[in-house]
Amino acid sequence: MNKHLTSEEKLSRARTQLLLNQPFFGTLCLRLKLVATPGFPTMATNGRLLLYNPTFVEKLTPAELEGVL
Repeated sequence: MNKHLTSEEKLSRARTQLLLNQPFFGTLCLRLKLVATPGFPTMATNGRLLLYNPTFVEKLTPAELEGVL
């Protein structure tokens, strides 16, 4: 695929894949609101929000991103 995905698109695809591969964790992950936080080093959650650094997300492969989620 030649199209460059944004970090939010990569997260969306990874969350969908997680839902298909691990329905329990995928359901939990889909409830989290995505919040781009460039000053944060990686990713974090408080159970309601999924904070992510777009640069960090862009460096991960789809499998790595699914694992982080």
